[in-house]
Amino acid sequence: MPYDGDAAKRAYAKATLDCKRRVAATGADPTAYNTLESIADLDDLRTALGYDKWNVFGISYGTDYALNYMRAYPQRHPRGGHRRRLPPPLAGGVSAWTKRRRGHQGRLPRLR
Repeated sequence: MPYDGDAAKRAYAKATLDCKRRVAATGADPTAYNTLESIADLDDLRTALGYDKWNVFGISYGTDYALNYMRAYPQRHPRGGHRRRLPPPLAGGVSAWTKRRRGHQGRLPRLR
C-alpha cells in the first residue's frame, strides 16, 4: 500500500482513533499527552537523576521538544550549548522532505 494513498490515509486515521479509544479506556487523559506535559516530565527526570543542569539534544520532533524544554526551563541548561538546531517548522522526518539530500543539507553544516 503506498504511504500517501487513500487506503493508507484511512488506515492511519483508523489506527489513530483506535489508539485514542484504548488510551481513554484505561482512564488516562489523552489531552495530557502533549509537549508541555512531556517536558515537565523531562525536568522531573532531571531532578530524580540529581542533575542541577543538563544539555538537551534532539533530532526531528526532538528538536522542537528540546527548544520547548529550553524555553520552559532556561535555568536548567548551560547557555550556548545548543547550536545548529532546527526551528520547529523545519524539524521533520524524511517524509517531510521533498528530497532526502535537501533534508540532509538542512541539518548538516557544509564541510569544505
